Amino acid sequence: MTKIIKISYENWLSSAQKWVEAIKRTEAGEPFTDSWGFDGLPITVPCGYCNNINWSKEFFRDNPCDFCILHNTEIESILVCYQYGHGLSYFGRFCLEMQEDHPNFKIALSYAKIILKVIFSDCPDRKQATKDGIIFPIETTTP
Repeated sequence: MTKIIKISYENWLSSAQKWVEAIKRTEAGEPFTDSWGFDGLPITVPCGYCNNINWSKEFFRDNPCDFCILHNTEIESILVCYQYGHGLSYFGRFCLEMQEDHPNFKIALSYAKIILKVIFSDCPDRKQATKDGIIFPIETTTP
């Protein structure tokens, strides 16, 4: 079994904030402005999870995704994220939908919410996150 690298709070917070904002923009019907993502909010670039793992030099001999909780979480047999592979994860599905000429925001939103739910469930410090303005949905805060 692959060892999952625990994310630092700072990297977790950057990912959580990124996806909270992505959900707000998707709910508002804002399309991607280019293949990178929203205006001022690149989505297809590495997130805090990627940054947390990619700079762990000891893991360069393997696929960095193998050490990430987002890559190792499946919902309905679909990976949450697979940044360095060819599988169509929820992350990949969100990006492809948002890159369409006329994205289906409802479908894209469902993918983004799955990603954020997994990120929320992996929070290393809920008390600090709440202080930093993260509002957790009820279903992710109950034991």
